[in-house]
Amino acid sequence: MKKTQQLLTIGQLAKFSGLHVKALRYYEKIGILNPTAIDKQNGYRYYSYAHIPYVNMIKICANYGLYLKLTSATSTRVYMNILETINFNS
Repeated sequence: MKKTQQLLTIGQLAKFSGLHVKALRYYEKIGILNPTAIDKQNGYRYYSYAHIPYVNMIKICANYGLYLKLTSATSTRVYMNILETINFNS
């Protein structure tokens, strides 16, 4: 894997987002956070910098107690609508 310089490890994403690595792995398991790449040799997950605001969005939804186990196809749209509503009402 050559392009890892432009990507974040799961540990780096955890640090930037303030979430634990286990939480990120859980979000991957339930289908709402997919790595940009997984190294086939060592299994390391790599994420783009674009994942940072997305993970922050998931964190906000979790803090509001919203159900996170949505299908990945609908989760982004649903979360964006929720955030727009939260921002509108704030």
